Amino acid sequence: MREEATCPICLELMTEPVIIDCGHIYCHSCIMKNLENQQQKSLSQRKFQCPVCRAEFQRESFRPSKQLESIIDAIKKMEQEHLCEEHGEKLSLFCEDDGQLICWRCERTPQHKGHNTVLAEDACLGYKENFQQTLTYLREQEDQNKEWQRNIRQQIRNFQIDFINKKECIEYRFKVLHMILHMEEKSYLWRLKNEEEQVLKRLQDTEAQLEKQSQELNKHILELERRCQGSAQELLQDARDTLDRISSMKLNAPEDVSLDIHTMLDIDIIFCELIKFFETAYAKVTLDLDTAHINLLEYEFMMTDKSPDNPARFKDLPCILGREAITSGKHYLGMFSICGSE
Repeated sequence: MREEATCPICLELMTEPVIIDCGHIYCHSCIMKNLENQQQKSLSQRKFQCPVCRAEFQRESFRPSKQLESIIDAIKKMEQEHLCEEHGEKLSLFCEDDGQLICWRCERTPQHKGHNTVLAEDACLGYKENFQQTLTYLREQEDQNKEWQRNIRQQIRNFQIDFINKKECIEYRFKVLHMILHMEEKSYLWRLKNEEEQVLKRLQDTEAQLEKQSQELNKHILELERRCQGSAQELLQDARDTLDRISSMKLNAPEDVSLDIHTMLDIDIIFCELIKFFETAYAKVTLDLDTAHINLLEYEFMMTDKSPDNPARFKDLPCILGREAITSGKHYLGMFSICGSE
């Protein structure tokens, strides 16, 4: 690219390149000086000869080459980036002891005296092989991480399906004894929900950790691919530190989370408790109407005053308390629950 952008007259990168009829391109100032020299030889000359191919052209045929001018700007920028900051020379050598690019003047400084130095192009071959090996390793790690991610997602789906099935089973069975077992049902569902949240949180935290690892692996892969596709200078710039940093990365395997659901409904135990409950001696209980929930059904022994302003009245659950009305013998202070009407 630099050769194509070199002016045939001054042999430097062109400045304000212009193209003439034959297709050759020159610096604007160079071709103008050439025209002046040709015109001095013949004052009446209106046509001029190309300095390269001798084809005739007119002064008015100059056309600026904007595309080539953009390429020249890019070449200058690239060359500036690959110059030694201290000496302004091209970074054409690689110090194997320090693992960095240097120029020919750096090689003669006390800092690099006695060090092993090779041409940057020669050092590039060895480091490129190391980069390729590291790239292969990272891709294998990425595949392993993706496999872990797929397994975690499948575990989440399976657990959620299992959770839904268990939830429906619990809800169905509790409907049979809804009146008596209302509070027991809510207790089971709360424990199941709490267990679900704990298990899902651990699984999702693990998934987030794997996703973070995947992003970090992808970042390193893109960095190495970019370096391998770039110039020798770009590949060797901090090459040793880059390899050490990337190679030190270790993947954390996902946590082994138990997917067993421990909140199980044992209907036999509940029935046994119910039998014991029904075998207990009972006594009539006088209800405290001031505590009755506003939505309780109006049994004939129930509320006549439905004012919701009583602070003692139940607000969340359809309950009513018993009232102490027995002065001797055994008596009971119980809680009575009836389906609300909505």
